[in-house]
Amino acid sequence: MLTNQKTVLSALVVCVLALTAVGQSNAVKVSDWRQDIDEIVKDIRLLHPDPFTKTGKLTFLREVEALKAALPALTEEQRVVRAMRLVASLGDGHTQLESDNSAFAYWYPVRLYEFTDGFFVTSAHKSVAELAGAQVLEAAGRSINEVVAEARKLMGAENTFDSKERLYAVHSAGLMTGLGYAASNGELKVKFKLRNGQVIERVLTPSKSESATFGWTSRTEMFGLPFGTDEDWVSAYKGLPASAFQKEDRSRPPHLTYRGEFVARPMPEQNAYYIQANQVSDNIVRSFQKAMQEVDQIKPRRLIVDWRYNEGGDGSTISFVIQEFIKRANNKPWQELYLLTGRKTFSAAVMALEAFLKFTQLTIVGEPTGAALNHFGDATERNYSRTGLRLRVSTLRWQLSASNDLSEFIAVDVPAPFSFADYAAGRDPAVDPILRGDEMRSLPVIALSDGGVAVRKAYEDRQVRFTKYDWWAPPREIDLKRACQALRDQRRVADALETCKLNAEIYPYNWSPWLNLGIAQRRAGLMLEQVQSFRRVLEIDPNNFNKDVLLPAIAEGLLPNVVRYGATVADMQTRLASSCQTMNTRRIEQPFLPDVKDKQMQIDCEGFQFLGKLRRAEFVFRDDSLEMIWILTTAEEQSLILKAMMDAANGAPTHRNDKYIAFTNNRTALRLDRPEVLFYSEKLAPHIQTWFK
Repeated sequence: MLTNQKTVLSALVVCVLALTAVGQSNAVKVSDWRQDIDEIVKDIRLLHPDPFTKTGKLTFLREVEALKAALPALTEEQRVVRAMRLVASLGDGHTQLESDNSAFAYWYPVRLYEFTDGFFVTSAHKSVAELAGAQVLEAAGRSINEVVAEARKLMGAENTFDSKERLYAVHSAGLMTGLGYAASNGELKVKFKLRNGQVIERVLTPSKSESATFGWTSRTEMFGLPFGTDEDWVSAYKGLPASAFQKEDRSRPPHLTYRGEFVARPMPEQNAYYIQANQVSDNIVRSFQKAMQEVDQIKPRRLIVDWRYNEGGDGSTISFVIQEFIKRANNKPWQELYLLTGRKTFSAAVMALEAFLKFTQLTIVGEPTGAALNHFGDATERNYSRTGLRLRVSTLRWQLSASNDLSEFIAVDVPAPFSFADYAAGRDPAVDPILRGDEMRSLPVIALSDGGVAVRKAYEDRQVRFTKYDWWAPPREIDLKRACQALRDQRRVADALETCKLNAEIYPYNWSPWLNLGIAQRRAGLMLEQVQSFRRVLEIDPNNFNKDVLLPAIAEGLLPNVVRYGATVADMQTRLASSCQTMNTRRIEQPFLPDVKDKQMQIDCEGFQFLGKLRRAEFVFRDDSLEMIWILTTAEEQSLILKAMMDAANGAPTHRNDKYIAFTNNRTALRLDRPEVLFYSEKLAPHIQTWFK
């Protein structure tokens, strides 16, 4: 026992002596630091396509000069912290600065992750195994929220979700010393709440590693820091060693089955098939091909593709993955496709998601992605030997959406963030409801499957449930628009109307949904509503490129969309076939139209839909050319119809006498002595308008 105690004491002395390197000040000449900082700035400006999209160039360059001026008064740790913070201020998740100096290769024996209910230890070294699953309350006497917020400033992030993932600096003794939270020897006082509820305070002593860089962050939350083996690290899930997750175990929940590159597992009891892809590479292309062959055989109702732990890889392989879905598009072996995303979904994984959005009909569940469709990437490395710094800097801009798309992430249809209580218990807020059969489908999918009433109900329900998430939003306008158009093409008139109307309500200041609503209303015979929607298009965008089409449609007012002036009798018989309950075609023996050279014909259409009622409509032809339409109404509704005509004409009547109230701008009149609405052609206008004087 005495020998063992001496050995432990000797090891501690060696560790403390080594840690003094962490606290040494001015280890590198100020002149070398200034030279490397200039080189870093030069490389960023040379290699990055547009580094100053979030932080302006002048602001950035002022901070550069401020850092160079402050260098003499800073310790080595403070210099690294300030330099990292400077590069991180660019707000690019692919552009990062870190130390590759062995003096910074000291790490704490716990790994932290932020859940909805706080910060928790998801992996603890066996030397502090009791901390696995503990909640972190304070560090250095400060709220852990405050400490993590400062640590996150050292890592460039695309958005708030990417930033949640990038709390990595809090694990580094050198950086925590530079931030002023750790002691000069790297020790850090932390307050924990153990899983049994006991609150304890511990001083964490960092351990030496072979690496000072953040390469370990590519591994997911149950894996530890870069010292010891996976067997030495205890996860927060049932106290399993991290090494357990390097082997597939289907007794565990789907998302914890395996955390290598790829895993697929059929779930026949839930009529589902689950795929988790944690990297974008050649290997997962082959894995997807094999898994999709199994999907073909099983034909599950629910196909779940979990992209939550995928931080990217080789974007050139994405086309091969998405091809597996495209070639099954016309005969899908699944009924519902779910794609799960999260804060770690980044880089090439976002590129893959764009392909899914473009080529499949899917539902996105989870947390928003760590990057937007438009982002920088393809980082290259630069090393600076004087200071031991390493820079990764973006070299390309990936534009996967419109150039004016300023979205910071890809939104989800159904939010499902993790609480630690769920995580520790093996519950999955994304997968479990899907497997239970809860309504998790996207609104466009619901519209196409179940119709307009169902999609409105789902939207109203989600508005109530998801308002607590300031990052949740309804589907994109274009996605609801596509559903609306598909329903129109399928002649599901009522469903198209309701879906288009919902889209216009969600996006009232966008002209596109109003245009699509107007088209749906026109096809449904809702001519007044159509006019109002088309007017809204031009109110929002007076120079809209559809203007030449919209203005004539607005001018036609209440004219039924089946009407084509100049059409032959045969043409109109065909056009009216689905609009009339009964139809009778007859010759008018004593023509009342002027200049009839051969004959006047009339189609009497019973059950014609006009202003919400089925009516009798009379279509009058001069020499086999449609020139006039009469639609019979009732005396009781004259005032309502007059209001509708005024709304359609967007103004007062142009003429009024004892028989007619006329709107000559759109060649429409309300007959007073016999309740009817009159429509007439431009050719007939000179004759008809004499009736109104």
